[in-house]
Amino acid sequence: MHNTFTVEIPKLFSNELYRRVLISNNGITIEIPQIQNLVSTPSDELIAFRYGVKGIRGYAFTIGRHYFIEIKTARQDAITIKFSSYYGFRKKIYRKAWIDIVNKLWDYHFVNHYLSHYNRYKNGESFEFCGMTFQEGTISWDNKNILPYAQVGLGNYVNYFMVYHKENKSQQKSYNFRNDWNALALQSLLKTIVKEHQSAAGEITSDIHP
Repeated sequence: MHNTFTVEIPKLFSNELYRRVLISNNGITIEIPQIQNLVSTPSDELIAFRYGVKGIRGYAFTIGRHYFIEIKTARQDAITIKFSSYYGFRKKIYRKAWIDIVNKLWDYHFVNHYLSHYNRYKNGESFEFCGMTFQEGTISWDNKNILPYAQVGLGNYVNYFMVYHKENKSQQKSYNFRNDWNALALQSLLKTIVKEHQSAAGEITSDIHP
C-alpha cells in the first residue's frame, strides 16, 4: 500500500475546504487552509487512535452530530480531527469522510498494532495490551479476572465491545471505541484468538456479532 489517500472535508455551509487529510505509509498530514498550515506526523510516531460520533442534543431532540478522530503520538500529544453536522447539513458527506479516515488509519497504520501483538500471542509470549494481560493461555485484567482463551466470550457492537467469561458473565470488561485508545486493535486480536479456539474445539456460538 504505497499511495496517498486524501479526504477533503468542506465547511458546513459552503464549498470552501475546511480540512484536507492525507494518509500514507509515511504518516498523516492535516492541511488547515484557513491559516495555511500543515500538521504532519511520521508513521513511527503514531502509537494509538480512537474515534467516535456523539449526538448534539437540542431542547427536545438530537439536532446534529459531532464526528471525531484522535491520534496519540510518541510525544504523548494528540492530533484531533473533528467536524460537526447540524440539522442534517453535511450529514452524509461528513459521515463518509469520518468512515474513510478511520478505515485508512487502520489500513495504513494501526492494523500493524494488531499484527504485532498477534505474532507475540502465536509465539507464546506474555504481554500487556490496552490494559489486558496475555500470558500462559489466558487473558486477565485488574490483576484478578483470569480467563482461559477457550472461555473468552465477546459481544461486539457499533460503539463498544465486551469481553467476558463464557461460564460466568459477571467477569466482564467493556471497551469503547470513543474513549479507549487502540480498542479496535484489541478487539481484532481477541476476535482472532476466540475464532481460533472455537475452531479447535469445533464450537459454533452466537456471541460474536460481525
